[in-house]
Amino acid sequence: MATTTEKVTEKVSEVLLGTTEEPGLSKDDRAIFQHFAKKDENGDDYLDEEQFVNAIAPQSEDYVSEEMRKYNMRGLELTCFQ
Repeated sequence: MATTTEKVTEKVSEVLLGTTEEPGLSKDDRAIFQHFAKKDENGDDYLDEEQFVNAIAPQSEDYVSEEMRKYNMRGLELTCFQ
């Protein structure tokens, strides 16, 4: 078992030198990834462009109306969406 000094030394080294460990995904993020992921020829999961877009911005969401509500712009005509 590592002593406190060893743990502190390891953490300081990680901060100063970096770490080789990949950051982990939250359970929710992992579930979303798995829902949209495909398998490649090696059996690894991946997202192509379409799956990535669907994972982060599902077509079922209405982002334009949300932005309009957010900024209270319902009566304005947005020419950029025409």
